[in-house]
Amino acid sequence: MVSNCPEIHSRDYHFCFDTADGKEQIGYIRPIWLDKCDEVLPSAEEWTTCIRLPIQRGSRLEENFDNIQAKLLLFLNRLRRIEIVGRLSSTTTNDQSRIFTRIDHADGKIIELQEMTTNGTVTKNLWLVVKKVLQVSEHITADFEIPVTRQEILHDNIWNEWLKNEMVQLIPLAYTHFQTLPDLLASSLSSVEIGSQLTAVQVLIYFLKLIPTRNELDPYFNPFVDKNMKLLMGIIKLPVCREDTSGQLHTEWVQPSQCILVKDPFIRKILPQDLLLSHFNMYYVPEQLASECNERTLIKLGCAPLQFSSIIRLIKELYKHQEQEHSTKTSSIEQIAQWLLCIDYILQQQQEGEQTCVGHNERVETTSITELKQLKIIPLNGHSRLVSIDEYYEQVILFPLSKTAQYKKPFKIVLNDLPTLDERLLQYIEDKFPRRYESIVNLLKRLGLIETPMIKEIYRLHMRPILLDVNRWSTKSDSVLIAFLLCIYTHFDQFENEIDQLKKHMVIKTRSGQFVRLDTPGTIIHLTSTYGCTKSLESLVSSKHEFTFISDDYINNYRNELFRTTDDINNFVRFLGQFNITEFLQINIIDTHFINVAQLQTTQWAYLISELNDIVRQPFIIEDCCCNEFNILVAPSNNTAADIDLCSKLLNYLDRHHATVAPCYTASIILVDQVKSGRRRPEKYIPSTFCLSLRQYAWIPIERGKLAKPDDVYCLSPKSETSFFHRYVSHLDQAKVSLNNREFILNILGLQEHVLPMTIFELFMKWSCSLDRDALWMLLGDTNQLDIINCPLPITFHQSCHDTIQNIHRVYRFLITDNTTLNALHRFRLWPLVFVPLNNSRGEFLFAHRLYWQDSTSLLSKLNNVTLPNSDRRISIQGYYSNDGKFQKFFIETLQVNFEPTIDDYLPFLIYISNINDIWRLIEVIIRLEFQQKRQIEVKDRCRHLPFIPCMSTKNMRVKYTDQPLYPHDLDIANFLSNTLPIIQLPNWTLSSEFKHNFCLLFEIRSLADVIQLQVHVTNEQLSIDLFNFYSHSIELIQNFLVSKSFIAEERSKYLASIFARMHFFRVDQIQLSYHYRVHTVRTEMCDAYVDECAGRFYILKVFEKSEMRYIETMVKYLVQDRMAITELTSFIMKLSQIFQNEGEQGLIKYRDMIITQEHEYKWIFPNVYVTSSPLSIEEISVNDEPIDITDEMTEQLMNEPLPERKPRSQITMEKDEEKNPTCFPSKANATESIEFSNTKSYPEEQRQSTNATSVTKSNHSSSSDSISEVSRESESNHLIKDKKTRESIHKDRSQVTTIGCSNTTSVEVAKFQRIRISTLTGTKLYILSSSSITTNPADNIIDNNTGRQGEEFVFNFLKWKHPDKQVKWMNERKESGEPYDIEIRKNDDIERIEVKTTRISDQHTFQISIREIQCLLENPMKYHIYRVYYSDDPDLTKITILSQVKYHLEQKQLALCMTIMQQPDEQLN
Repeated sequence: MVSNCPEIHSRDYHFCFDTADGKEQIGYIRPIWLDKCDEVLPSAEEWTTCIRLPIQRGSRLEENFDNIQAKLLLFLNRLRRIEIVGRLSSTTTNDQSRIFTRIDHADGKIIELQEMTTNGTVTKNLWLVVKKVLQVSEHITADFEIPVTRQEILHDNIWNEWLKNEMVQLIPLAYTHFQTLPDLLASSLSSVEIGSQLTAVQVLIYFLKLIPTRNELDPYFNPFVDKNMKLLMGIIKLPVCREDTSGQLHTEWVQPSQCILVKDPFIRKILPQDLLLSHFNMYYVPEQLASECNERTLIKLGCAPLQFSSIIRLIKELYKHQEQEHSTKTSSIEQIAQWLLCIDYILQQQQEGEQTCVGHNERVETTSITELKQLKIIPLNGHSRLVSIDEYYEQVILFPLSKTAQYKKPFKIVLNDLPTLDERLLQYIEDKFPRRYESIVNLLKRLGLIETPMIKEIYRLHMRPILLDVNRWSTKSDSVLIAFLLCIYTHFDQFENEIDQLKKHMVIKTRSGQFVRLDTPGTIIHLTSTYGCTKSLESLVSSKHEFTFISDDYINNYRNELFRTTDDINNFVRFLGQFNITEFLQINIIDTHFINVAQLQTTQWAYLISELNDIVRQPFIIEDCCCNEFNILVAPSNNTAADIDLCSKLLNYLDRHHATVAPCYTASIILVDQVKSGRRRPEKYIPSTFCLSLRQYAWIPIERGKLAKPDDVYCLSPKSETSFFHRYVSHLDQAKVSLNNREFILNILGLQEHVLPMTIFELFMKWSCSLDRDALWMLLGDTNQLDIINCPLPITFHQSCHDTIQNIHRVYRFLITDNTTLNALHRFRLWPLVFVPLNNSRGEFLFAHRLYWQDSTSLLSKLNNVTLPNSDRRISIQGYYSNDGKFQKFFIETLQVNFEPTIDDYLPFLIYISNINDIWRLIEVIIRLEFQQKRQIEVKDRCRHLPFIPCMSTKNMRVKYTDQPLYPHDLDIANFLSNTLPIIQLPNWTLSSEFKHNFCLLFEIRSLADVIQLQVHVTNEQLSIDLFNFYSHSIELIQNFLVSKSFIAEERSKYLASIFARMHFFRVDQIQLSYHYRVHTVRTEMCDAYVDECAGRFYILKVFEKSEMRYIETMVKYLVQDRMAITELTSFIMKLSQIFQNEGEQGLIKYRDMIITQEHEYKWIFPNVYVTSSPLSIEEISVNDEPIDITDEMTEQLMNEPLPERKPRSQITMEKDEEKNPTCFPSKANATESIEFSNTKSYPEEQRQSTNATSVTKSNHSSSSDSISEVSRESESNHLIKDKKTRESIHKDRSQVTTIGCSNTTSVEVAKFQRIRISTLTGTKLYILSSSSITTNPADNIIDNNTGRQGEEFVFNFLKWKHPDKQVKWMNERKESGEPYDIEIRKNDDIERIEVKTTRISDQHTFQISIREIQCLLENPMKYHIYRVYYSDDPDLTKITILSQVKYHLEQKQLALCMTIMQQPDEQLN
């Protein structure tokens, strides 16, 4: 209620309406006449009616009157003035009185409103009045009913609705009137009142301000507003400024729909009107119009606000598809910044204009952001092209990192890996438009850019998507992927709930440089020692299996930031353990539930059921340890070298770390009650699956390069009595594996530490009879323990076995020491149980009847290489078993092997032996056995038609004894008559007289002496008292020596006693021997000493009477023929001679008393017919003039050398006619080395009845032959020289010839070197040799140097032809390299060295070798070769011998090194 007592004063009428104390409503029928007013009214001339409304005190209306404005008078038709009188109050100090005055101009078309305040200030406003007469329909009744509140409009009133509809026409009419306003003002008001002339734009602004907007009035009038706007859209035009072709600006009026409303001058600047016009045919609303007029009004009229879609379309137009990837130059980035500012402005305008429609606004914004993300307008650091947000869908783009922010190194690396907004963009906005900076940052955030990176968000948006996509993480750098893991580690407290996912998706760098994801099948990653691990699997690295190790970069790259201390590393190791990355094999702990023990039947613990039945009586859990990685390692083992190497390393590893790994070998049985109580106390421990896996697979390295299951493997201690048998059982290969933990060996693996005799017996029967264990025990069980087990094998059966005899010795000893196995062997004695070696590493098992224990003659054993047709020869086994008494008893008594061979074992060899010495040994045995066994007639009859007796014919004939061959008594005579008479060829040793007697007696053989006559002629013979004195006092000692040494038989001793009883010693001037056959003189020869047995005389030349060697050698060779006997007897007599010379007869007597002498039935005594008081005068010869004698002992030693060595000779003064040439190494291989002694020989009588080897076999050792040259030795009596004039045998110098070669006496297997004949090589041009361009040492022999160089170049060309895929280098091609080899062959890291030795002599097999070359070949025994080139100008004659493994062949004495004493040119032999 405005007033409790409104008053109306009109002319003479004064009344009011009143309420009772303000509590009753004002009525319409009870006016109250007023006689007096409360205040003085204005003069009546100023008004017709005055309405006075005393305001109710304390009402809000008092404040509302303060808000009355002058434009209220526009709506009061007759009211021209309103005066509001304000009253002073305690709260105000100024008078608030105001006067509003209305003045009409131009017939009421323009109304002037004035407002004057108490200070006299007058404010004027002009209003254009638009009037229209409305034709009221007769159906409409004006109803001026107002609502009770008198403040609202009745919306359902017909009159009101009619008025609202008709009022629509007023606004377009007003626009027409406004167009005439400038003229109307000019005509009705003075220029002083209106100021400057109004422009059309100002008029339009005034009009647009007039237009109401929605909700500006009562909402009832909103339809009125909308209709007006529709009408005006087609009427109103807006002014725009446009530049014509001449560059002049002029104004055009266009439809509002062609205008864009932008108030912001910056937008107008970066988006000029020309750009709008060219792309959209649009204009900007003039700035004055846009700033003064209501924006909504302009938009309703058709002006378009700057739409986001327009900007997007414009950008797309500017950045066409093929040109979108603009560079990120600074100018381009600045342009992008301006576009972003523009877009941000538009989005803000959209938000402000659509605040009332929240849902719609959100959808529009989402759509706008989506379109923005598709535009390539984002510059990134490190990118040369602009990108769109959608290109990084589900990825992270960061704001430039703050330079003040502190990030840990791994997180910083991850952040640097993220796409980052180019900092120049924000820097430009901050510098140029600082007030817009925050708004642009917010826009970029809405686009998805992250300003403050958080690890969880980075993991979710960046790291995790990369880890899940192999195509993405495979393109990331090592440092980034390493940083991923370390980011998780450094912020692990935020990822504890995601550890299960991380175990699958985390990508780990391995030591090989590759990255693998943890959920990759078969991937198990291990730690290395870099991580402080003492049990790292690095020692198990093998070519068979490559363990995957985590890269050391995690530690090495962050040692200073994250891993400064051991504790830091240990914490990281514990963190990696949660990803199952450990140092040991991957062990999985698995709980398996069982209702009862019976359920174990299908598990690996089935064998424990009986044991567990009494312990476990309720459901239980087995907490088990299994290791699938171990199963993968050992399951596919194929006994390859790589498999064995891996298993060896694995076994050593488990043994070394047993204390740590031991808990994994145990599984726990936990009762359900314990599980429910939470205690989980194990009821019993059993082997885990891991432990059982150790015993399940064949992975234990055993000797001979195989793998076996632990249950089958032995680990014998070296101190064990059965340690020797490790070679026969599956024994741990201790060369590859060294186990120390007995708990692990015996209890975990279950290896056996002792070998039982029965185990060896089982193996032995398998070796010998191919009986497996089951078949063996079946035979033993089927028969009585004392029964002999018959053998079903054929008698020709023999089982091969690769083993040495020494090892079989141990096996036999082990078996025979155990009664059980010995009894079993006795029962199998009919089986092939005797091992006979075939070579050093292989043998065979034979039946007992094919063997005998010993060959007392050793002949059959020597003839093992002789093959007999249709015969199964028996073998002696004594030599194989060391003549051991226990073995002898075992073989003879237990296996019932014969003790010795019979005559039947020897006879078959007679005609199949080629070696003469072997034939005679065989004949000796047969003769001995036939007389022992009294089988002479049988043997003679069986030999009747056998040509077994060798003859001396050049045809090497064999004759039957019925051919009546002659037994030779003298070798020279026999050789002379060998082609005339059938003369037996004797061995190279002296046959016993007993054998000779029995042999000749059995086969009725006559002696050659029976048909040959010998005559001895001497001159000037004189008794030799010195010789008699010496031999008469020493002969007894000599006899005792020979008999005690068994060098002569008793029969021979008796015979010699009869000879010595009539022997005399003579010194003569000349000794001549003449041999006659029939009427012909066979031979005449001179000698220096001779024993004439028939005459009983010992002759010696006077000149040699003082020569110990002459008279001792003559006596020795007369007494014995055996070489060893000769050597020992010579030394003994020399000793006696020294005693005799120093002490005389008393010395020999004293010596005889010192030794134990035997009494002989036939004593050797010389007749004493010498005059001892006056010794004979003899010719004294200076000792220095005596010639040098080389004894047979020295010769034998020389013969036994594998190759000759150069030995210095002592210089001895000799007579002129006896001067000897110095001994030297032969100039070439197989050459003859001669040592001449004197012009005479010693021929003992007995020598005529003995034989020596007479043939000298020379083998031409060439590059194309593998033959062995024999050492040929000629006896001193074999060299005869016939006089050319008389053709009779004359005096010849006594000489000894030695042919140097590969001696048979050394029993050395001949090496077979590769030999190449150049003539056999086709398609080669090896013989086109270039001329030498190398400078050689002038002091060297030029010819030798050229020959050596030709050989080197020849081999160089040959090797290049032979090895086209290798690098062949001639070390001396340009100049002498000084290397200990001439040619080098390379392929990768493999290097072979070649030394070339060249000669032009086809049979020159010796060459020089330097000390450096020796060192080189010793350092490279398998990679150093010597090419011996036998060079010739004729290619067909050139050949090469390749010496490889020189060190080995030297050790085997198949090659020899020799030395030469270099002699100075001015040196001479004295």
